[in-house]
Amino acid sequence: MLKIPSIDLSSNIHLTKFDCAISSLMSLNVSRNIHLKYLDCEMTKLTGLDLRNNRELEVLSIGYTSIDNINLSNNGNLVELYCNEAPIYKLNVSANHKLSKLSCYGTKIYALDLSNNPELTTLDCSDLDLSYLDLSKNPRLQWLNCCYNQLRVLDLSKNPNLEWLECTHNKLSDLNVSNTPKLELLDCTFNELKTLDVTKNPKLVKLVCPGTMLKALELSKNKELQVLICSHNELMSLDLSKNTNLRQVDCSMNALKDLNLKNGNNKIIEEVYNIGNVNLKCIRVDDVTWASAQGSWKKDAPTEYSTDCK
Repeated sequence: MLKIPSIDLSSNIHLTKFDCAISSLMSLNVSRNIHLKYLDCEMTKLTGLDLRNNRELEVLSIGYTSIDNINLSNNGNLVELYCNEAPIYKLNVSANHKLSKLSCYGTKIYALDLSNNPELTTLDCSDLDLSYLDLSKNPRLQWLNCCYNQLRVLDLSKNPNLEWLECTHNKLSDLNVSNTPKLELLDCTFNELKTLDVTKNPKLVKLVCPGTMLKALELSKNKELQVLICSHNELMSLDLSKNTNLRQVDCSMNALKDLNLKNGNNKIIEEVYNIGNVNLKCIRVDDVTWASAQGSWKKDAPTEYSTDCK
């Protein structure tokens, strides 16, 4: 950590970029730096920051500081804002119409209004205490992490460009991803879904859904799927015969009676974890000898491999 408790920038009126991250800086005056576009104060000892004169500012990082309030009403050109783990309790970005990336995880924010941020593509609002999140005015959103909140509803009907969704550890009882055809990653771990329809997500590469009370999972339309983690559910049957790109499968701790891994391309599956399915007598595979020789394929001892499981 750089030991610079203070710095005088008053003579640097043409300054466009300033990085003081990971330092002992306690105060910073940028009122005369009217052309400043990039400011990184992350992991400093700052308790406040006046940006009223910095109308050209595009990127701001104040994460891991002691700043508990920030006024961005004059920063209409702001494109990226990072304030992670700062004690900010209220964040007003209504004047920041160009905002594309917002990361505010681990702050004290309990409500987030994004209705004036139509350019938003990336949002990390995880580990807050949000009970409501309105994304209806953010049609360009591609990446969303809203894990560890209190969300009961997550409406994605206006987010057709979404590619990455992490919404773990919420209180969701329903998750409709039918209007997100570009979705490549979905992690909805530890919610109360009971059902999950991913038949309209043909580009899905990774699906993580343990602890969601699922009783069924239809994956025949997900031909690009490489990673499936669906452990600790109530699945009785799992057919992966159409998923020829699979690399990793974890379906442990379910109620499986039928598991079909016979997809014609078993040799690219690097790991199968299938423990705790006491009623599963047989697993369909491409080649019994080959499957039995794989040390990274785990199953209960009584369960057998077969090509037909008659």
